Amino acid sequence: MMLNLLAAATVVLISFDGLLPKQVTSKTAPNLFSFAQKGVSAKYMEPVFPSSTFVNHASLITGCTAGEHGIVSNNFIDPKRGKFGMEDDSNWQECEPLWAASSRQKMNTAIYVWPMSQTPWHGAKPAYVIPLPSSKEAKENFFQNFDSKKEWAQLLSWIKLPESKRPQLILGYFPDVDTKGHKYGPFAKETLKQVTLYDQKFGNFLGALKEMGLQNKIDIVIVSDHGMVTPKKPVYTQAMLEGLKEKLGEGSFEYAQSSATIINFYFKNRSDITTAKNYLKTFSHLNIHEATSFPKEWHYQNPRSGDLVVTVDPPYYMIHKKQNPAERKGYHGYDPKFAEVRAFFAAQGPDFKPAQLDKVRNIDIAPTIAKILKISFDGKKTGKPLDNVLASPLN
Repeated sequence: MMLNLLAAATVVLISFDGLLPKQVTSKTAPNLFSFAQKGVSAKYMEPVFPSSTFVNHASLITGCTAGEHGIVSNNFIDPKRGKFGMEDDSNWQECEPLWAASSRQKMNTAIYVWPMSQTPWHGAKPAYVIPLPSSKEAKENFFQNFDSKKEWAQLLSWIKLPESKRPQLILGYFPDVDTKGHKYGPFAKETLKQVTLYDQKFGNFLGALKEMGLQNKIDIVIVSDHGMVTPKKPVYTQAMLEGLKEKLGEGSFEYAQSSATIINFYFKNRSDITTAKNYLKTFSHLNIHEATSFPKEWHYQNPRSGDLVVTVDPPYYMIHKKQNPAERKGYHGYDPKFAEVRAFFAAQGPDFKPAQLDKVRNIDIAPTIAKILKISFDGKKTGKPLDNVLASPLN
């Protein structure tokens, strides 16, 4: 079946959660490797801090840093709204998602389980959405038995729709490389096998587009949200947290921990912050950051970030107490300055020109797609279009 998409630009944005650039080789992922070599790609894509899933999927789709879009970790506390724990409600995002901007401008958009896309964003909603199950148990089962074949088929089904119904922006999310990386380690045979499986499905997807005559008519952008570190040295936090509670008093603070690499602390009395900071400094291998002096490159200023942020550097990771069975074999959430948590980026299509870059920032992905699709996507954001890799003329 031959389709004509010349009348309207179409972008397919696919996220392979947890895919490392070093996992993509001519042996493990020949289709992705060739795709990257022939199109525009980078040695790595820089995540925002912290290098966690929800944080960086928000950045990928808004063009905003964590401090701007407000998804400051996979788990955090909002002073007014309360606790966030990898929620589906898109309204937690304080920057407009690209899919909301496109929908607001009457452009058809389709989404397959992209994080925080399950509800309308301030009234704007996509034309098509495959939602996650609502209950926690059903959601866990969905990801444990994720059917990537079904998702690829759905993406193609959307592309085959008549032009008046066809989405111009399609978002796809694939979780299994991250899942395997956590369980076995980023370079374990089980994880690399999953990379190869996804690569085969991606190759089939490209083949199907070719059969439809669309191989050079659709812009395809492949990203990941972060990489992954093989942890080696645990830092047990139970004594630290219990000691802080004894020092400051019951109910004097709350905390939210994500990815075994970051803890956000929220204190009821500001006078306790210095006391807590000095106490936490007595524990080895912890980095203690006060909200008034977060590293500039984090772009992390937001009431949701808390009063103190505790992080660790690879190969350390934080865990409450020794577990049986053993802890995970892969972690992320570290500062993006560490190479192991850097992400993957490659793109091809009529609106991209081939280029091999040293790096790109993930906050530049949404503004780039917005420029291709001519979506009005302004507002407060740090990200900018990747003009140096866009075909000319592209106004």
